[in-house]
Amino acid sequence: MKTCVRAVAVLGGAAMAGSVLGQTWTYIPNFTRYDASADGSVIVGIATGGSARWTRDGGLQVFGGEPGFGSSNTAQAVSRDGTAIFGSSRRSSGRYQMYRWTGPGTFQGLGNAVNATNIEVEAANQDGTVVVGTVSAGQGAVYEGFVWTPQGGIQPIPGLGGFSRAKGVSADGRVVVGSGLDGSFNTIAYAWSASSGFTRLPALNGTFCEAEDVTADGQTVVGISESGIGGRATIWTNGTPRSLGVLENFVDSRAISVSDDGSIVTGYCMVVNGPVGPDNQFVWSEAWGMLGVTDYLTRHGVEVPLGLYLGNTRVTGDGRTIYGTIYDYSDPARWGTFVATIPTPAPLMVVGGYLIMARRKR
Repeated sequence: MKTCVRAVAVLGGAAMAGSVLGQTWTYIPNFTRYDASADGSVIVGIATGGSARWTRDGGLQVFGGEPGFGSSNTAQAVSRDGTAIFGSSRRSSGRYQMYRWTGPGTFQGLGNAVNATNIEVEAANQDGTVVVGTVSAGQGAVYEGFVWTPQGGIQPIPGLGGFSRAKGVSADGRVVVGSGLDGSFNTIAYAWSASSGFTRLPALNGTFCEAEDVTADGQTVVGISESGIGGRATIWTNGTPRSLGVLENFVDSRAISVSDDGSIVTGYCMVVNGPVGPDNQFVWSEAWGMLGVTDYLTRHGVEVPLGLYLGNTRVTGDGRTIYGTIYDYSDPARWGTFVATIPTPAPLMVVGGYLIMARRKR
Protein backbone atom coordinates (compact mmCIF):
# COMPACT_ATOMS: atom_id res chain seq x y z
CA MET A 1 0.00 0.00 0.00
CA LYS A 2 1.39 3.41 -0.89
CA THR A 3 1.49 6.34 1.47
CA CYS A 4 0.97 9.89 0.20
CA VAL A 5 1.90 13.04 2.10
CA ARG A 6 1.42 16.48 0.62
CA ALA A 7 4.08 19.11 1.41
CA VAL A 8 3.16 22.75 1.96
CA ALA A 9 4.52 25.28 -0.55
CA VAL A 10 5.03 28.85 0.64
CA LEU A 11 5.53 31.82 -1.64
CA GLY A 12 8.66 33.67 -0.65
CA GLY A 13 10.31 37.03 -1.30
CA ALA A 14 8.67 40.41 -1.75
CA ALA A 15 4.97 40.11 -2.54
CA MET A 16 5.36 41.65 -5.97
CA ALA A 17 8.43 39.62 -6.91
CA GLY A 18 6.93 36.38 -5.60
CA SER A 19 3.67 36.82 -7.49
CA VAL A 20 5.30 37.77 -10.76
CA LEU A 21 8.16 35.29 -10.75
CA GLY A 22 6.38 32.48 -8.90
CA GLN A 23 9.25 31.56 -6.57
CA THR A 24 8.35 28.78 -4.16
CA TRP A 25 9.83 27.37 -0.99
CA THR A 26 8.68 23.83 -0.27
CA TYR A 27 9.42 21.79 2.84
CA ILE A 28 9.03 18.00 2.63
CA PRO A 29 9.22 16.60 6.18
CA ASN A 30 11.00 13.35 7.05
CA PHE A 31 12.28 12.88 3.49
CA THR A 32 15.94 12.58 2.49
CA ARG A 33 16.54 13.58 -1.11
CA TYR A 34 18.98 11.84 -3.45
CA ASP A 35 18.30 12.94 -7.02
CA ALA A 36 15.90 14.98 -9.15
CA SER A 37 14.63 15.11 -12.70
CA ALA A 38 16.03 17.82 -14.97
CA ASP A 39 12.97 20.05 -14.52
CA GLY A 40 12.74 19.51 -10.74
CA SER A 41 9.22 18.06 -10.92
CA VAL A 42 10.35 14.69 -9.50
CA ILE A 43 12.68 14.16 -6.53
CA VAL A 44 13.59 10.71 -5.22
CA GLY A 45 15.03 9.50 -1.94
CA ILE A 46 14.05 7.72 1.25
CA ALA A 47 11.26 8.27 3.78
CA THR A 48 9.67 6.30 6.60
CA GLY A 49 8.69 3.03 4.98
CA GLY A 50 11.35 2.87 2.27
CA SER A 51 11.96 4.35 -1.15
CA ALA A 52 10.03 7.51 -1.93
CA ARG A 53 9.17 9.83 -4.79
CA TRP A 54 8.05 13.44 -4.43
CA THR A 55 6.30 15.24 -7.27
CA ARG A 56 5.00 18.80 -7.48
CA ASP A 57 1.52 17.56 -8.31
CA GLY A 58 1.21 14.52 -6.06
CA GLY A 59 3.38 15.20 -3.03
CA LEU A 60 5.32 12.39 -1.34
CA GLN A 61 4.69 8.76 -2.23
CA VAL A 62 6.40 5.86 -0.41
CA PHE A 63 6.63 2.75 -2.56
CA GLY A 64 9.20 0.43 -0.95
CA GLY A 65 6.57 -1.96 0.44
CA GLU A 66 5.45 -3.40 -2.88
CA PRO A 67 6.14 -7.01 -3.93
CA GLY A 68 9.75 -7.47 -5.03
CA PHE A 69 11.26 -4.93 -2.69
CA GLY A 70 13.40 -6.14 0.20
CA SER A 71 13.46 -5.14 3.85
CA SER A 72 15.54 -2.00 3.19
CA ASN A 73 15.17 0.17 0.08
CA THR A 74 16.43 3.54 -1.10
CA ALA A 75 15.53 5.41 -4.29
CA GLN A 76 18.86 6.92 -5.35
CA ALA A 77 18.57 8.17 -8.93
CA VAL A 78 15.93 9.23 -11.44
CA SER A 79 16.13 9.59 -15.20
CA ARG A 80 16.39 13.17 -16.41
CA ASP A 81 12.87 12.98 -17.83
CA GLY A 82 11.55 11.80 -14.45
CA THR A 83 9.97 8.57 -15.70
CA ALA A 84 12.29 5.88 -14.29
CA ILE A 85 13.59 5.56 -10.72
CA PHE A 86 16.61 3.47 -9.75
CA GLY A 87 17.82 2.46 -6.32
CA SER A 88 19.07 -0.32 -4.06
CA SER A 89 17.00 -3.02 -2.37
CA ARG A 90 18.16 -5.51 0.25
CA ARG A 91 17.62 -9.17 -0.62
CA SER A 92 16.99 -11.91 1.94
CA SER A 93 20.64 -12.99 1.49
CA GLY A 94 21.79 -9.62 2.81
CA ARG A 95 23.14 -8.56 -0.57
CA TYR A 96 21.74 -5.45 -2.22
CA GLN A 97 20.55 -5.32 -5.80
CA MET A 98 19.79 -2.41 -8.08
CA TYR A 99 16.15 -1.94 -9.02
CA ARG A 100 14.11 -0.01 -11.57
CA TRP A 101 10.63 1.37 -10.77
CA THR A 102 8.27 3.42 -12.94
CA GLY A 103 5.03 3.23 -10.96
CA PRO A 104 2.89 0.94 -8.79
CA GLY A 105 3.53 -2.74 -9.52
CA THR A 106 6.55 -2.17 -11.78
CA PHE A 107 9.44 -3.30 -9.54
CA GLN A 108 12.25 -4.78 -11.63
CA GLY A 109 15.38 -6.25 -10.00
CA LEU A 110 18.50 -5.44 -12.03
CA GLY A 111 21.03 -7.47 -10.06
CA ASN A 112 24.50 -6.56 -8.83
CA ALA A 113 28.10 -7.13 -9.84
CA VAL A 114 29.79 -10.48 -9.16
CA ASN A 115 30.99 -10.79 -5.52
CA ALA A 116 29.60 -7.34 -4.65
CA THR A 117 27.26 -6.93 -1.70
CA ASN A 118 26.49 -3.20 -1.79
CA ILE A 119 25.43 -0.94 -4.61
CA GLU A 120 25.18 2.84 -4.80
CA VAL A 121 23.25 4.22 -7.75
CA GLU A 122 24.40 7.74 -8.63
CA ALA A 123 22.82 8.99 -11.86
CA ALA A 124 20.77 8.07 -14.92
CA ASN A 125 20.66 9.52 -18.41
CA GLN A 126 17.67 11.18 -20.10
CA ASP A 127 15.42 8.12 -20.49
CA GLY A 128 16.96 5.76 -17.95
CA THR A 129 18.67 3.47 -20.46
CA VAL A 130 22.12 4.19 -18.95
CA VAL A 131 22.72 4.21 -15.19
CA VAL A 132 26.00 4.69 -13.32
CA GLY A 133 27.15 4.10 -9.77
CA THR A 134 29.50 2.16 -7.52
CA VAL A 135 29.52 -1.44 -6.27
CA SER A 136 31.48 -2.74 -3.30
CA ALA A 137 31.97 -5.85 -1.17
CA GLY A 138 31.20 -4.11 2.11
CA GLN A 139 32.30 -1.34 4.43
CA GLY A 140 35.92 -0.38 3.68
CA ALA A 141 36.27 -3.01 0.95
CA VAL A 142 37.24 -2.53 -2.68
CA TYR A 143 34.71 -0.44 -4.61
CA GLU A 144 34.34 0.00 -8.35
CA GLY A 145 32.46 2.29 -10.73
CA PHE A 146 29.92 0.69 -13.05
CA VAL A 147 27.69 1.39 -16.03
CA TRP A 148 24.32 -0.36 -16.41
CA THR A 149 22.45 -0.76 -19.69
CA PRO A 150 19.47 -3.04 -20.51
CA GLN A 151 21.66 -4.98 -22.96
CA GLY A 152 24.79 -5.42 -20.86
CA GLY A 153 23.56 -5.21 -17.27
CA ILE A 154 26.02 -3.96 -14.66
CA GLN A 155 29.52 -3.69 -16.10
CA PRO A 156 32.72 -2.20 -14.61
CA ILE A 157 34.11 0.83 -16.40
CA PRO A 158 37.12 -0.31 -18.46
CA GLY A 159 40.50 1.02 -17.39
CA LEU A 160 39.57 1.91 -13.82
CA GLY A 161 39.62 -1.22 -11.66
CA GLY A 162 39.23 -1.14 -7.88
CA PHE A 163 38.81 2.02 -5.80
CA SER A 164 36.92 3.97 -8.44
CA ARG A 165 33.53 5.66 -8.54
CA ALA A 166 31.12 6.63 -11.32
CA LYS A 167 29.18 9.76 -10.34
CA GLY A 168 27.55 11.37 -13.37
CA VAL A 169 26.37 10.61 -16.90
CA SER A 170 25.45 12.79 -19.87
CA ALA A 171 21.89 12.97 -21.20
CA ASP A 172 22.65 10.63 -24.11
CA GLY A 173 24.49 8.20 -21.82
CA ARG A 174 27.74 8.39 -23.75
CA VAL A 175 29.92 10.23 -21.21
CA VAL A 176 30.51 9.01 -17.65
CA VAL A 177 32.50 10.95 -15.04
CA GLY A 178 33.90 10.05 -11.64
CA SER A 179 37.12 9.39 -9.76
CA GLY A 180 39.68 6.64 -9.29
CA LEU A 181 43.32 5.90 -8.52
CA ASP A 182 46.23 6.12 -10.94
CA GLY A 183 49.28 3.83 -10.90
CA SER A 184 50.85 5.90 -8.12
CA PHE A 185 47.68 5.72 -6.00
CA ASN A 186 46.83 9.38 -6.61
CA THR A 187 43.11 10.21 -6.64
CA ILE A 188 42.18 11.47 -10.08
CA ALA A 189 39.09 12.68 -11.95
CA TYR A 190 38.10 11.07 -15.22
CA ALA A 191 35.69 11.21 -18.13
CA TRP A 192 34.95 7.99 -20.00
CA SER A 193 33.03 7.04 -23.10
CA ALA A 194 32.79 3.80 -25.05
CA SER A 195 33.99 5.57 -28.20
CA SER A 196 37.00 7.50 -26.84
CA GLY A 197 37.80 5.51 -23.72
CA PHE A 198 39.30 6.90 -20.51
CA THR A 199 40.38 10.57 -20.21
CA ARG A 200 42.16 11.87 -17.11
CA LEU A 201 41.06 15.38 -16.14
CA PRO A 202 43.94 17.65 -15.07
CA ALA A 203 44.17 19.16 -11.59
CA LEU A 204 44.49 22.90 -10.98
CA ASN A 205 47.76 22.17 -9.19
CA GLY A 206 49.25 18.87 -8.07
CA THR A 207 47.45 15.59 -8.72
CA PHE A 208 44.35 15.25 -6.50
CA CYS A 209 40.94 15.79 -8.08
CA GLU A 210 37.51 14.14 -8.21
CA ALA A 211 34.61 14.57 -10.65
CA GLU A 212 31.05 14.70 -9.28
CA ASP A 213 28.68 15.66 -12.12
CA VAL A 214 28.51 16.42 -15.84
CA THR A 215 26.33 18.57 -18.09
CA ALA A 216 23.75 17.15 -20.48
CA ASP A 217 26.12 17.38 -23.47
CA GLY A 218 29.04 15.78 -21.59
CA GLN A 219 31.36 18.73 -22.23
CA THR A 220 31.45 20.32 -18.77
CA VAL A 221 32.39 18.49 -15.57
CA VAL A 222 32.41 19.71 -11.96
CA GLY A 223 34.10 18.43 -8.81
CA ILE A 224 37.11 19.25 -6.66
CA SER A 225 40.79 19.77 -7.45
CA GLU A 226 43.97 20.45 -5.53
CA SER A 227 44.90 24.10 -6.03
CA GLY A 228 48.05 24.62 -3.98
CA ILE A 229 46.13 26.57 -1.33
CA GLY A 230 43.48 23.99 -0.56
CA GLY A 231 40.88 21.99 -2.43
CA ARG A 232 38.76 24.09 -4.77
CA ALA A 233 35.41 23.54 -6.40
CA THR A 234 36.40 23.09 -10.02
CA ILE A 235 34.70 23.22 -13.39
CA TRP A 236 36.31 21.52 -16.38
CA THR A 237 35.21 22.86 -19.75
CA ASN A 238 36.38 20.67 -22.64
CA GLY A 239 39.00 19.26 -20.25
CA THR A 240 40.38 22.60 -19.00
CA PRO A 241 40.01 23.21 -15.22
CA ARG A 242 38.92 26.47 -13.60
CA SER A 243 38.61 27.21 -9.89
CA LEU A 244 35.21 28.45 -8.69
CA GLY A 245 36.72 29.85 -5.49
CA VAL A 246 35.66 29.43 -1.87
CA LEU A 247 33.31 31.23 0.50
CA GLU A 248 34.88 33.72 2.89
CA ASN A 249 36.67 32.21 5.91
CA PHE A 250 36.60 28.68 4.53
CA VAL A 251 39.65 26.77 3.31
CA ASP A 252 38.27 24.16 0.90
CA SER A 253 35.31 23.86 -1.45
CA ARG A 254 33.77 21.05 -3.52
CA ALA A 255 31.27 21.23 -6.38
CA ILE A 256 28.70 18.42 -6.47
CA SER A 257 26.15 19.34 -9.15
CA VAL A 258 25.86 21.43 -12.32
CA SER A 259 22.99 22.63 -14.49
CA ASP A 260 22.72 21.20 -17.98
CA ASP A 261 24.19 24.32 -19.59
CA GLY A 262 27.04 24.63 -17.07
CA SER A 263 25.99 28.08 -15.87
CA ILE A 264 25.02 27.12 -12.28
CA VAL A 265 26.98 24.92 -9.88
CA THR A 266 26.24 23.90 -6.29
CA GLY A 267 28.48 22.47 -3.60
CA TYR A 268 29.84 23.09 -0.13
CA CYS A 269 32.81 24.56 1.68
CA MET A 270 34.89 22.87 4.38
CA VAL A 271 37.42 23.71 7.12
CA VAL A 272 36.64 26.96 8.88
CA ASN A 273 39.37 29.61 9.14
CA GLY A 274 37.59 32.46 10.90
CA PRO A 275 34.06 33.59 11.71
CA VAL A 276 31.46 32.40 9.23
CA GLY A 277 27.76 32.83 8.66
CA PRO A 278 25.12 30.11 8.62
CA ASP A 279 25.99 28.84 5.13
CA ASN A 280 28.71 26.44 4.10
CA GLN A 281 26.62 25.47 1.08
CA PHE A 282 27.16 27.53 -2.07
CA VAL A 283 25.61 28.26 -5.43
CA TRP A 284 27.98 29.50 -8.12
CA SER A 285 26.72 31.27 -11.21
CA GLU A 286 28.34 33.08 -14.10
CA ALA A 287 26.42 36.19 -13.07
CA TRP A 288 27.37 36.40 -9.37
CA GLY A 289 30.19 33.96 -8.76
CA MET A 290 30.07 31.97 -5.52
CA LEU A 291 27.38 32.85 -2.98
CA GLY A 292 26.01 31.13 0.10
CA VAL A 293 22.85 29.25 -0.85
CA THR A 294 20.64 31.46 1.34
CA ASP A 295 22.09 34.60 -0.24
CA TYR A 296 21.57 33.17 -3.72
CA LEU A 297 17.94 32.27 -3.06
CA THR A 298 17.23 35.63 -1.41
CA ARG A 299 18.55 37.46 -4.46
CA HIS A 300 16.01 35.52 -6.50
CA GLY A 301 13.16 36.53 -4.22
CA VAL A 302 12.90 33.24 -2.31
CA GLU A 303 12.42 33.83 1.42
CA VAL A 304 14.35 31.19 3.40
CA PRO A 305 12.95 30.68 6.92
CA LEU A 306 15.33 31.69 9.72
CA GLY A 307 17.10 29.18 11.96
CA LEU A 308 17.49 26.46 9.35
CA TYR A 309 20.58 24.64 8.14
CA LEU A 310 20.54 23.78 4.44
CA GLY A 311 22.77 20.90 3.38
CA ASN A 312 23.60 18.61 0.45
CA THR A 313 22.48 21.35 -1.93
CA ARG A 314 22.02 20.46 -5.59
CA VAL A 315 20.71 22.16 -8.75
CA THR A 316 18.41 20.59 -11.32
CA GLY A 317 19.37 20.29 -14.97
CA ASP A 318 17.32 23.30 -16.05
CA GLY A 319 19.02 25.44 -13.38
CA ARG A 320 15.71 26.63 -11.90
CA THR A 321 15.42 24.48 -8.79
CA ILE A 322 17.77 24.29 -5.81
CA TYR A 323 17.06 21.42 -3.44
CA GLY A 324 18.71 19.66 -0.50
CA THR A 325 18.38 18.58 3.12
CA ILE A 326 17.10 20.86 5.85
CA TYR A 327 17.52 20.88 9.64
CA ASP A 328 15.93 23.14 12.24
CA TYR A 329 18.47 24.31 14.85
CA SER A 330 15.72 24.93 17.43
CA ASP A 331 13.92 21.62 16.85
CA PRO A 332 16.20 18.65 15.96
CA ALA A 333 13.14 16.50 15.26
CA ARG A 334 12.20 18.82 12.38
CA TRP A 335 14.16 17.78 9.31
CA GLY A 336 13.53 16.85 5.72
CA THR A 337 14.10 18.20 2.22
CA PHE A 338 13.68 21.71 0.84
CA VAL A 339 12.84 22.58 -2.76
CA ALA A 340 13.30 26.18 -3.93
CA THR A 341 12.03 26.80 -7.45
CA ILE A 342 12.80 29.93 -9.45
CA PRO A 343 11.00 30.16 -12.81
CA THR A 344 12.49 32.31 -15.55
CA PRO A 345 12.70 35.84 -14.08
CA ALA A 346 11.03 37.98 -16.71
CA PRO A 347 10.16 40.78 -16.90
CA LEU A 348 11.44 41.42 -13.36
CA MET A 349 14.74 40.41 -11.79
CA VAL A 350 15.60 40.46 -8.09
CA VAL A 351 19.18 41.57 -7.41
CA GLY A 352 20.45 42.29 -3.92
CA GLY A 353 16.90 42.76 -2.66
CA TYR A 354 15.96 45.33 -5.34
CA LEU A 355 13.51 44.88 -8.17
CA ILE A 356 14.93 45.85 -11.55
CA MET A 357 12.85 46.20 -14.69
CA ALA A 358 14.38 44.21 -17.54
CA ARG A 359 14.49 46.35 -20.67
CA ARG A 360 14.13 44.81 -24.08
CA LYS A 361 15.89 46.18 -27.12
CA ARG A 362 13.62 47.05 -29.98
